[in-house]
Amino acid sequence: MSDKLGFTFYPKDWWTSDSFFELSLVQRYLYLESLFVMYSNGGFMKTQKTHLENRMRTQITDEDWQTVTERFVLIEGKFTHPSVNKRLRRTTANRENGKKGGRPPKNTTKTGENTLSEKPKKPNLETQNNPPLEREREREREREIKENIYSVPISSVENKNQENENPKNPWDQYSPLDFQSPRSDLLCDLEFITRIGNNQVISNEQTISWINKFFDSIETTKESHTTLQAYRKHCMNWINSKITNQKKYENNQTSTRRHEASRPSNGYGKL
Repeated sequence: MSDKLGFTFYPKDWWTSDSFFELSLVQRYLYLESLFVMYSNGGFMKTQKTHLENRMRTQITDEDWQTVTERFVLIEGKFTHPSVNKRLRRTTANRENGKKGGRPPKNTTKTGENTLSEKPKKPNLETQNNPPLEREREREREREIKENIYSVPISSVENKNQENENPKNPWDQYSPLDFQSPRSDLLCDLEFITRIGNNQVISNEQTISWINKFFDSIETTKESHTTLQAYRKHCMNWINSKITNQKKYENNQTSTRRHEASRPSNGYGKL
């Protein structure tokens, strides 16, 4: 007997097979039990109904027996099934090969020594995709694009009638539209405004007011830059410095008032 042999059973294939839909619930069970008996007896089952009844300890109607057994093949007075024999041959071959140390190679020499059936394959020169690495590269590309945008020089329009003259006001080298460009860019940059607001714990409206004060200040002092990134850095440092100094001044004023309020009176000046 081949009671030590197992077989692979795929429920999905069974549930979608013709036998599953054409047989009744009792007939499905009889069909599977018959297959189990075949696997346990080298692929065959006796044709006597009583043989299966004794095994299952139940009675089988002639109709159910006829419906189930007509799906089998009769060989030398015994029932069998093509799929059972196919699986048994494969399982038996695998077991025998396992006893001999595994599956033998396809080609052998005249002396019986094993030889390689195929030449070694060349390694694949293409590396496999690495999703985490690809995401990191994508973030790096996004950062480079953003830095390039912020570092683009502001276009200037020279006055053709005053090419040989030094402008008295450095803002004169820009057109009226370019003159407002740095201010407009920073006032429209919500990310920049939010970062300053979070650092100084102020609202967006207050941040916008400080940005306008910054540009009013550098207009007065005749300071200018050639890139938006330089304006960003200068504006952030200027606002941080102004707000920090303002907070220090307010704290000093508060401390002075508290000190004066806590000083004891000497009574002078009273009538």
